[in-house]
Amino acid sequence: MTIDLVSIATWIKPALIILLMTTGIVFFAVPWLKEMIVKLTSKTEATPQPSPNSKPKRRSSDATPPTGTAEYLRIVETTAPSANPAIWWEYAKVEMTEAEVAIAEAKLAQHPTFTSTNATKEEIKP
Repeated sequence: MTIDLVSIATWIKPALIILLMTTGIVFFAVPWLKEMIVKLTSKTEATPQPSPNSKPKRRSSDATPPTGTAEYLRIVETTAPSANPAIWWEYAKVEMTEAEVAIAEAKLAQHPTFTSTNATKEEIKP
């Protein structure tokens, strides 16, 4: 039995082309299409913004605070230990990160006349 190398070579090229095309479609085209579908559907399903004339949502006075509130306030308190509660509250209202609190405290420490106990809101903002 003889093996005809030419006939084998003629079948290898189409097989490799089919293999590479399938790999390209599976690993590149399908994820790209999925991403495009998600982008298109997420834009159409955006949450409607309340109109300025609409009534605000009612909230319960017995509702628990958002998750992580106490932990966040502890972070602010430990990052600025020399500040008073009013300054901590200002940091929290501006929603500063731990790094921003530390930077604000460092900036206040550079000024000999300002301390975190007598700083104004303008000095606190990042």
